[in-house]
Amino acid sequence: MSITLTLAEICSRIQQANTILVLSHLMPDADAVGSSAGLTRILKAAGKNAYLHFPEKLPQKLEFIVAGIEGIYTLPRTAVDLAIITDTASVKRLAVTDQKYFDSIANNICIDHHASNSGWAKENFIDAEFASTSEIILSLAETLGVYPLSSEIATALLAGVMDDTGSFRYSNTKPETYIHASQLVAFGASPNAISERLYFDVPERVFKLRARALSKVKRLDQTAYVSLTLKDLAETGCIPEDTDGIIDELRSISGVQVAVLIREMSSEDPSQAPGFLWKASLRSKREDIDVNKIAGQFGGGGHPAAAGCKMRGSLEQIEAGLLKAIKEYK
Repeated sequence: MSITLTLAEICSRIQQANTILVLSHLMPDADAVGSSAGLTRILKAAGKNAYLHFPEKLPQKLEFIVAGIEGIYTLPRTAVDLAIITDTASVKRLAVTDQKYFDSIANNICIDHHASNSGWAKENFIDAEFASTSEIILSLAETLGVYPLSSEIATALLAGVMDDTGSFRYSNTKPETYIHASQLVAFGASPNAISERLYFDVPERVFKLRARALSKVKRLDQTAYVSLTLKDLAETGCIPEDTDGIIDELRSISGVQVAVLIREMSSEDPSQAPGFLWKASLRSKREDIDVNKIAGQFGGGGHPAAAGCKMRGSLEQIEAGLLKAIKEYK
């Protein structure tokens, strides 16, 4: 049975712990990295032995967020009193390769803003009113008394806020979002510098992939979709993270209300259920089309305007299943 905590109660748990491990979700975005890196630095500022862990190398564009935090790709050898997981809607998305290690930690808390989060951790703080988990961490820092923030903490958190709001373009942006962002700027975060690192430092190979993707765009009524295979990535010299941004191009097409990017993750594995493995990302421009619910039909989730899921089968099956779910959505 999960327990819901207040921020003050989380601070109490932190104060009682000596060594704390911070985790986030697989295939992390800027909010996952920003909220977890910001929290790690906040915990260190509060006098705690804090460790941040990711099981796989971060995308290059996100490395600036964790600059100066050592040992993020190894688990701490010392005993951990508390694990805090940020921005992770389900235990299936938890970014830890050693499940026994995680299970050996007596206490864990999930801090998240995903409406699809059912409270999977032992203790939880989940508030979908926040546009990003990074904003929750900002509020936690103030409650904990780590205030004002260093420019490194502010930069990590503002990166999360900016990315999860589409640089304040998405419908999840609220008046409070701008207040939180202005606080972080006042602490030394630079929106210009963050934008340059996240959006305007793109390897040339990515443009080859985007050109190929845009040449493959298909339309069905108000839905635009494109599918990319491992062959597409190999022939353009790209890696999975290079697909970031393509779905925003689809979303920007005039008349499109739902955008879908389908990416092949692996070829057929005889040890798995039949069919190839794909990742589908969905974006909605209409408040009455909740892609979180659509992705939920396939075991995924996220937000009403942005969600994703993993699916197994042939590409034809994947495309047909998603398009049917979108068409029949009510």
